[in-house]
Formats: sequence, structure tokens, C-alpha cells
Amino acid sequence: MQQIAILGCGWLGQPLALALQNAGYGVKVSRRDPNALAELRQQGLHAYALDITEVGIEGQWQGFCEQVTSMIVMLPPRSKSQHPDRYRLQIDSLCHGLRESHVQRLIFISSTGVYQKHNTPLTETSPLVLESALVYAEQVIQSVRPTCTLRFSGLVGPARIPGRFLAGKQLDAGLTPVNLIHQQDCIGVILAVLAQQTEPKTYNVSSATQATRQDFYTLAARQADLPAPQFSTDNSLPLCRVNSDKLMADLNYQFTYPDITKWLTHDS
Repeated sequence: MQQIAILGCGWLGQPLALALQNAGYGVKVSRRDPNALAELRQQGLHAYALDITEVGIEGQWQGFCEQVTSMIVMLPPRSKSQHPDRYRLQIDSLCHGLRESHVQRLIFISSTGVYQKHNTPLTETSPLVLESALVYAEQVIQSVRPTCTLRFSGLVGPARIPGRFLAGKQLDAGLTPVNLIHQQDCIGVILAVLAQQTEPKTYNVSSATQATRQDFYTLAARQADLPAPQFSTDNSLPLCRVNSDKLMADLNYQFTYPDITKWLTHDS
């Protein structure tokens, strides 16, 4: 039985842990907040209090890593207000700990926000924002262990209702495409990566939703009985759409929610 560790068991990590458990994997999870561990343990998960800080790892790191074959790293910048240098130091702390562990393989959860914005489809070889702290994290983590990097688009699903994101706001970029992925497809892709033992690669993970920000978020607000956002007529911003063809071809993966608009309106 493969032993999987999930570093950061929050909105995505918790249902992922239960899906892995149901699939027959041994699962360990971690949270920064010790008070959140009780709920995880009640669900039969082996939960560890861990905090990756700028100066090291606090908590039961050795026990968390023991006998783990693959670790899923969900360690995004904590907030947009966090200074990028602090996040880079956190990643350095994590990598130091990983080098001293016997973890064989990593899955790093990244974001399609690492790309420079262009009018062409964004593939895994598109130019990156090189000064991004998340790009730094990808590169450093990939140097530590064989790593599958998954770049997720905007996350939707339970407790992340799109209509609440932008309701009533004044916004630009109404004609740009939405790039979104449902929680169930995030989990499905991670399960596919683990099951197929793929070579270390980088994949975009984004649905093929064909809608503009204006159309999608106006509909989302209506579905949630909230005031619709108002978009300017400025059409100067890049119309970039994330392409996930490589993922679907390599893993033979079919999205559960290929069109987030249909999920939003309960048509699928």
C-alpha cells in the first residue's frame, strides 16, 4: 500500500485525503492550526501539526514523512499581502526538510497564475513570470525530488461559489476568458497522477469552459441572487485561455466538469 502525505489539508486537501483513503492509500495529513486536527482525526486520518516557517519546520516533520512514498505539497503563498521573500524562505525550509527525508516523489500544487498573459493559448511551455515566488517554488522543489507540478486554474466547488467572488463590483477585463477548475477534477487529476506513476512533468489543469468573465460572473451572481458585477468596455487586456490538452493526452483524463457554466446552472 502506498503511503501518501498531504502537506496542507484545507479546502482541497481534506476531500482529497478522503478520496485517497477510499481508493486504498495510506494517508497522512497536516495542518498549521492544531485546533483543526481533531476534525481530521475524527475522519480516520493520521493528522500532524506542522508549520513551514521562514526559519524552519515546526512540528512532527519526521513522523509525518516516515514511510511516505509520495507527498502532495499544497503550500501556496498565504495571502497576496505576504512578501514574496517570506514565501521563498518557507519553500527553502520545506526543501531542506525534504532533502533530509526519504520521501520518493512529490506532487506540487501550483497555479496558472505563473504565466505571462498573452492573446495566445497558455500551454506548459508559455513564458512565465520569472520574478514570481511561485515560479521559484516550482523550480526549487523540482530540484529536490522527482516532481509532478500541477498548475490549477481558479478553484470552484463546495464553499467556493463563483457568484460571491465579484458580486456588485466594478471590474475590467470583461471579455477575457474564465479559466476555472472544479474541486472534483483537482482530486481526479491527482488520483490519476498517483495511479499512473507518471514521469516528472508539469501540467495545466483547467476546464474548457467557453465563457467570458462578464458573461460567467453575471450568470454566477444571478444564480446566487446577488448583484451582478459591472464590467468596463476596456478590451485592451490579453485574452489568454489556459490549455489542458497535454494533461488529457498523457493521463487519458476526462474532466468531470469540462464546462463550469453547466455546473453553475446544474445542467450537468
